[in-house]
Amino acid sequence: MMRALGFSFMLITASAPAAAAQAPVDLVDPFMGTTGDRGQLSPAAAAPFGMVQLAPDTTTRQSYRL
Repeated sequence: MMRALGFSFMLITASAPAAAAQAPVDLVDPFMGTTGDRGQLSPAAAAPFGMVQLAPDTTTRQSYRL
């Protein structure tokens, strides 16, 4: 009985179509939200309220000066 059950389990799992594996890195868009903002949005990791940004600071396309 166990042999027939094991064989049927192996047969079912072997005949199932394999799911296409997709890497998690393919699901990430690092530039999401950066278009159409005239360069004022940085695609970098940032602390709350922009106190720390882990990206280079550039001076092009600034809309105001302090």
